[in-house]
Amino acid sequence: MLRRARWLILLAIVAIAGTVGSVFYARKEALLRQRPHASTPLPDNTSATAQKWEYEIKAGDRAKLVIRARHFEQIKEPAVYVFEDLEMEIREVKGGKYDLVKSKHATLDQEAGSMYSDGDVEITMNLSQNPEQPAGRLLKIQTSGVTLDVKTSRASTDRKATFEFDQGSGECEGAVYDPSTHELLMKTQAKIDWRGKDAQKPPMRVEASQVVYKELEKLVQLSAPSKLTRGTFTLNAAESLVHLDNEGMLDHVEAKSASGTDVQPGKELAYAADNLILYLTPKGEVKKIEAMENARLDSKTATALTHVTASRFDLDFEAGDEGSVLKRALATGKGRVESEPVARQGTPPQGKRILTSEVIDLEMRAGGKEIDKVSTHTPGQVEFLPGKKGDRKRLMTGERLYIQYGADNMIKTCRSVNVTTRTESEGKGGKPVIMLTKSKDLQADFDEKTGQMARLEQWTDFEYEEGTRRATAGHASLDAATDLIKLKTKARMWDETGSTAADEITLEQQTGDMVAVGNVSSMRQPEKKQVNEGLLSSSQPLNARAARMSSTEKNQKIKYEGDALLWQADSRLQAKTINIDRSQQTLEATGDVVSQLPDQRGDAQAQNSQKSGKKSGNSFTIVKAPSLVYSDKTQLATYVGGVTLDRPGMNVKSSQLRAWFEKEPKKGGGDETRLDRMFADGAVEIKEVAPDRTRNGNGEHAEYYVDDERIILNGGNPVVVDSKRGTSRGAEITWYSRQDKLVVDNSGSGPAVSRINQGKKK
Repeated sequence: MLRRARWLILLAIVAIAGTVGSVFYARKEALLRQRPHASTPLPDNTSATAQKWEYEIKAGDRAKLVIRARHFEQIKEPAVYVFEDLEMEIREVKGGKYDLVKSKHATLDQEAGSMYSDGDVEITMNLSQNPEQPAGRLLKIQTSGVTLDVKTSRASTDRKATFEFDQGSGECEGAVYDPSTHELLMKTQAKIDWRGKDAQKPPMRVEASQVVYKELEKLVQLSAPSKLTRGTFTLNAAESLVHLDNEGMLDHVEAKSASGTDVQPGKELAYAADNLILYLTPKGEVKKIEAMENARLDSKTATALTHVTASRFDLDFEAGDEGSVLKRALATGKGRVESEPVARQGTPPQGKRILTSEVIDLEMRAGGKEIDKVSTHTPGQVEFLPGKKGDRKRLMTGERLYIQYGADNMIKTCRSVNVTTRTESEGKGGKPVIMLTKSKDLQADFDEKTGQMARLEQWTDFEYEEGTRRATAGHASLDAATDLIKLKTKARMWDETGSTAADEITLEQQTGDMVAVGNVSSMRQPEKKQVNEGLLSSSQPLNARAARMSSTEKNQKIKYEGDALLWQADSRLQAKTINIDRSQQTLEATGDVVSQLPDQRGDAQAQNSQKSGKKSGNSFTIVKAPSLVYSDKTQLATYVGGVTLDRPGMNVKSSQLRAWFEKEPKKGGGDETRLDRMFADGAVEIKEVAPDRTRNGNGEHAEYYVDDERIILNGGNPVVVDSKRGTSRGAEITWYSRQDKLVVDNSGSGPAVSRINQGKKK
């Protein structure tokens, strides 16, 4: 029984022990469950890790750099920090802005003080630290492979980077951004598109080998080569400097060694200069171009090619449907505008027009395709070159020039002041013929279809020169179609053959024919080749006055009309109309003809004057008739229509009178034309008057020989009535005035002589 109780005690002890053990293990498990879990062991070479990590780098008491990361890890070797979903604020210490950098993965080299992100990086600049204050000009950069200098906050990459900002976008290969200076360097292949305020218009694309954007200075530096493109507009240059306005828009561009084009439908514009400034509107359109040093502008349209060169250009533009169009071009310093019409079917070839001046102002028509007007602000000249053989070459030089254009870039009018012109045409044998003019004012009108000058007017102190021909007038005009030059107001024209003055003179350039009207006064010089002397002496100047004068066939035929008067020395010829034909050596006068010829020889009247003690001068023969025909070859003047001849002491009347002339030496030297003999026909009446007698003769025919003062009267029962001796009749009566002798032939078988006694004068 005792033995059985011992086993029961052992079982109880085991039970108690099991119970205690189970309680112990249960408590132990409970305690174990309540104890904190031990951390996962750190990987090898890792000092620390963290989630939602944040770190600040301060400058004084203000944060300069704030770094946040979803996951942070510190590596022992090399000593770097690794960030996942990194956000980094690069703050202005004294400003209210910051730049935000985002990256999926980045590492920070503690010793080098630089952070690197191999993956995508986004940098947003000019954010506001104060939510209540507006941000600055936002600029967002997206790239990869970015290195950040922690000390300077300078970020750089050699990979492709794209940019977004409020006024546009861009891209480049490699970039550097320095937040302390707010400068962005686009290393290579930089392209920026600047949008204007009009979203419907194309952006301005800026391209360069390298770009530096200086935000604080509002400047964009473009390294050579650089290029700006907007729509049809292109600018190529070496280095360029882009200036921005306060809103970040392109304001103007300074370019070196610049050239550009603007190609629009129907028009091409090209320009170039060593230095160029391009001004833009807020909408990004070209507003103005200043081109300096070796400036050049070329314009091509369907109708004309225009080339402009100068030391400087100022080009003004206005908005057009296809972009900016040229409105005005101001060329200063050795300005030259060369315009050449484009050859068109059915239109004769047109020559170039070349305008030169120190200052040239060129204005375009609406649309910028055609020239409206061109003017010079300083003395200049315009040259009109021939378009085809036979066209004239013209040069106009003036203190100011004003050229108005019509349709198709064809010159319409040209005005000038204090102007000279030079016109060159082809003469005989291909020799050039030069015409020069000068005046205070000038206007030239052009044919808008052919481009040739149609009319030229010059006024105030007009002067003309062509070969040996000269002219002056108050007003002059040239009609190109008829080739007529018309001079008005104190008009005067002269050459080596003589001169003509009148109220108005018209000259035909091709033939040299001339018409003068109103108060005509002319003078013809003696001819070099002496011919027979007669009524018109070739050795003396011939002067004339008339209401109208015309000269044709190279001044060989001259016509005076309206109270015409010709004179040589003391010789005179008056008539309503006088025609001179130098080639035929003839003269015709009609209407109240009066001719006066001096005669130094003694006559009865002169002798009687000398006897009475009176001084004798020249004697004059005056003939009056309705018409006169004179031939210098025969030296014969024929007066018809009722003729009256007056000489000292003698008067002759007849239906017709023929007078022969000869040359006689003058007492003072030289020669003069004198009357040799006269034949009168038809109802001849002769009256001779002396101090002591009169003698009247009648007949159908009379002959008067001046040298011996012999008169022969015959035909129609001639009769002579002498106040001293009575009446004598006969078939032919001859009397000698100087000898006071009368001869009457009654029978025809021999002369019957009648002598007059030399008695005492009654």
